[in-house]
Amino acid sequence: MVNRFWMLLALVIPANLFAQQPFVESHPIFPHHYDYLNELSSGKRAFRYHFLKDLNYVLNVNQPGFLSTKIKNVRTKTDEKFYVLPQLSYHWSPGPPDYTGNPLDCMIESPGNSFFTVDFGKTLGYTQDGRFRIDYQNRLVHISGHYPIVGVDGPIFVPEEDAINFTRSGAVFAYGQEMGKLAIATFKSFEEMDEYLVKVNNSFFVLDAPIEQLNDESAYAVRQGYITQSNSKRTKTSFLFKNFHRATSSALMSTLDNLKKHHALLAPR
Repeated sequence: MVNRFWMLLALVIPANLFAQQPFVESHPIFPHHYDYLNELSSGKRAFRYHFLKDLNYVLNVNQPGFLSTKIKNVRTKTDEKFYVLPQLSYHWSPGPPDYTGNPLDCMIESPGNSFFTVDFGKTLGYTQDGRFRIDYQNRLVHISGHYPIVGVDGPIFVPEEDAINFTRSGAVFAYGQEMGKLAIATFKSFEEMDEYLVKVNNSFFVLDAPIEQLNDESAYAVRQGYITQSNSKRTKTSFLFKNFHRATSSALMSTLDNLKKHHALLAPR
């Protein structure tokens, strides 16, 4: 109900309101009006995140391993003024599986807390996009950026893709010989994931601080020849925000014009 309330309020706020910050922030004669408008304008900015989130859904609907964002509007008070701030977290549940038949494609079956680990050089990255390739050094790398895939004992070297097999635990075999094992990161707490996993692009996350991981191979299963599809979906939100300014901007601008007229009438001469 609260989110619907702020959505309705956001409908009447034009984009160019934010260029009038001194006028919106305070006013000597009508301070309560401008506190109210300040709250509305921050609500408008918060709902822009909803629009961008929905746009991101559409742009990444075909991105394997993409994890969509969820946004909650939070009303808070700072310096005796109320603001509406967006609180971001993620839908960790993975998207549906998609069979490719490519021996270098893998997906992880889990509730969404398990990730492949890649080596960024100075830090580690985590992804549910399991599209691998073999580089010129015969290392197993990620298709995006050719970052080395992290194994339990370091980089994984394989002879050729037609000979490679992955077990459910992530062990990598070629010609019957174990070449290494995928370092699958399985985080214990979704709350800690929301707080410390930071998205760096549409495929990868990095950690802001170490968080607890599970050392339990039964918590996940690697499936070869499959990828995880995007878990995003297009919602009705995009169609609502598409017509925001076109339909309702004039309402608040009319209010601001009336306040300016009252100010002009009451101003000392």
